Formats: sequence, structure tokens, C-alpha cells
Amino acid sequence: MILGMLLLPFAAQDPPVRHVPRTADSSFAERGGLCPDAPYLGGVSRPNDARRSVAEVLGTITALDVHQFGRSFVDFAAVQTYLHKQLSAKPRVLYRHVPWAEATPLDAAGVLGTLHFATGSTGVFEATDVHLCAQDSSGVYWWLRLVPLDVWPPL
Repeated sequence: MILGMLLLPFAAQDPPVRHVPRTADSSFAERGGLCPDAPYLGGVSRPNDARRSVAEVLGTITALDVHQFGRSFVDFAAVQTYLHKQLSAKPRVLYRHVPWAEATPLDAAGVLGTLHFATGSTGVFEATDVHLCAQDSSGVYWWLRLVPLDVWPPL
């Protein structure tokens, strides 16, 4: 009983990750960047001093539909684990532009999906390795780099 009460707050933070296969991008295997058609505001960023998770920053997520994923994932359970880890990360800074120089190829470890929010809105979700681009519940695009130096350590 007590264990169930302790785990309840964590369960609420993990939206269901569903496999809804469709071709979201026919150039998935060749693409080297995240959210290439999104508008960016170069140099604009927002600190995350409140140490909110990716899921909290984007809005109340009710589900994440995965449409395509890279060949390095052994099965869909591995995709789910990866995405829950990404959504629970607490980035130090959120960017309105691509803040990294390295390539972000999707063919190996990429994931393309759609976020569903409690408001009824949907948003784009693209990730590969430690890089993520997503639309929040109001439609704003954010780019995040989730390497150890760029995320808040667990408390």
C-alpha cells in the first residue's frame, strides 16, 4: 500500500508511448537533422532554473505516438524506455534554435512521433540519441541537448 502511494507521482509523469506506424518522413533514413521545417529564432533560449522535466516544460502530455524509429532499437520496448528517459530529463536550457554543431542522423537511433496534450492539441516530437526537438502544447518548437553537462543532476 505504501509503495503504491510512493510510486503514484511517478506513474502520472509517464504518458503512454504507443506504436502508431506510418511514414512521417520518407527521408527518415537520410535525414541528418531534427525538425528541419520548424521556424527557429537564432540565439533565443530560456533557462530552466525551476528544473522542470521535458514533459513538464512541453505541457501535460496524455500520449506519445511513435511513427518511425531507428534500426538500433531492438524492439518497441527499447523505444519506450528511451522516450521515458528523454521526457524525464531536466534540461538546464531550452532553445528556440539548434544549439549543437554535431549531426543528428535519424537512421540508427532516431524517433519521430506526435505528442498529444491534455488541451487537445498535438505537437511534433523528434529525437535521436541525446538530441530532441519538440513542439509544446502551444505549438512552439524547442530544441534540447540532453548530455550530462546540459541537464540538471537528480536531487
